[in-house]
Amino acid sequence: MKAVKLTLAAVAIAVSAGAMAESSDHGMNHGEMDHASMPNVAMSHDGMASMMHSTYPEDGAMMMAPVEYLSLHFTQPMQVMNVRLVGSDGKPVALKYKRGGEAMQEFMINLPKLEPDTYQVHWKAKGQDGHMMDGAYGFMQH
Repeated sequence: MKAVKLTLAAVAIAVSAGAMAESSDHGMNHGEMDHASMPNVAMSHDGMASMMHSTYPEDGAMMMAPVEYLSLHFTQPMQVMNVRLVGSDGKPVALKYKRGGEAMQEFMINLPKLEPDTYQVHWKAKGQDGHMMDGAYGFMQH
């Protein structure tokens, strides 16, 4: 599974690099999207950033290929209680997943087709000791 994800990530990077090079030659129009407004990872408690191993898309990523899923990789098994995906207009994107399921280190959600926009992912999870943690990160879908 990791090899597939790494391959997908490598393809996404290659496609992004090619599209970025092409857009610099042809003056790609980004419309209303503001790269400067991209949010950074924010955790509600000190040290909680160490609980998150990685995300897909990565925080601050500019995705040229369609984002088909979200993935949260924790350093320890976590019970995901809530995940919200919000566009720049403040409206949430409808997500289907099992809330409060089994504790796991990797949590994935399939996404509907996303429109070009800046998105923020908000998550809340419970550690095996019952401690609640939450955070947010953002990415841009071109």
